[in-house]
Amino acid sequence: MPSHSRNAAVLAAVLAAALPALATEPKAPSGPSSSDPAKYTPKPNAILITEGFETLVPPTGWTLQSTHTGQLTWYRSTAITPHGGVAGAAVDYDPALVTQDEWLLTPVQNLAAAATTLSFWSFGSLYWCRDTNNNCDLEVWLVVGAVGGGDDVLLGLADPSWTANWTWAQTTFDITAQMPRNAAIGFRYHGNDGAQIALDDVTLDGTLVPVELQQFDIE
Repeated sequence: MPSHSRNAAVLAAVLAAALPALATEPKAPSGPSSSDPAKYTPKPNAILITEGFETLVPPTGWTLQSTHTGQLTWYRSTAITPHGGVAGAAVDYDPALVTQDEWLLTPVQNLAAAATTLSFWSFGSLYWCRDTNNNCDLEVWLVVGAVGGGDDVLLGLADPSWTANWTWAQTTFDITAQMPRNAAIGFRYHGNDGAQIALDDVTLDGTLVPVELQQFDIE
């Protein structure tokens, strides 16, 4: 057999073996989601934001900035087996393979000069979002003013916290070094041909004051 024919046969065999795996790898959980143990317990006397998405997405005071609508951007879901309560927030992947850039933003906070920790729970697909195909991420930002400004700060990704597909894992960020500043916390689903990502039980603790509650002296 000529070498090019052998190479074509080998390539065909490799593709034939890979295609069934691609076809069966799920884009969303097909059953109840499990949960890893907690790594951090928020301080109960210093909680400034606590949100479990029980009633609305976006919740009152939060904002949504999206490229898509319906379940292809952040939406309230009771079908994901939430980490706590009866609902959580989720984004499904777009089967039309249009790039998704979906932001869920907290109210703006006045980050004071004190220890402050952001913690939340999320899950996703290791296959589609991280280990095999890096097709989607859950990014976490401090957003100053409008999304996309040069003074926004990328805190990091939730993806490294995930230990298994569709398993709730806690992510924490110590944002003390980023203070003082007025900023919202932005959860960004960004990807193309990714998979469902879910978010629940967001907590921000520390010495923070909502911007709208600040008092100013008028001379």
